[in-house]
Amino acid sequence: MAGDRQKPRRQAAFGACRAVVGLPAGDTAVLEFRILGPLEVVEHDRPLALGGPKQRALLAVLLLHRGEVVSTDRLADELWGERPPASAAKTVQVYVSNLRKALGDGLLVTRGHGYLLETARGAARPGPFRGLSAPLHK
Repeated sequence: MAGDRQKPRRQAAFGACRAVVGLPAGDTAVLEFRILGPLEVVEHDRPLALGGPKQRALLAVLLLHRGEVVSTDRLADELWGERPPASAAKTVQVYVSNLRKALGDGLLVTRGHGYLLETARGAARPGPFRGLSAPLHK
């Protein structure tokens, strides 16, 4: 319908600790992924609620493999080790749903039997820990 508005889709580029998020009409926002120390995501100087330890661990795995599809089985192995509960696949789905709500639309997508953190081309730094001694803004 003409009066319906869709939520903006976000894309992020994950660098050392910061992600530039592109929104429609050229607007931008910044999501800062603080990965040294406790995992934290900040938008407009406001920390986002990321949920409990396993949900945060799932986000950490996806951050480490940004731009790659990570299978549900691999996520279950990372979260529970060799003996995941029978409900592991469903629990991973719930964690992903909660993280999508926290991070916004379009960042965390389903691909086949796994999940992917979308990254914007050309905006990512070479690796998660390179350049940490350099300022994030020039």
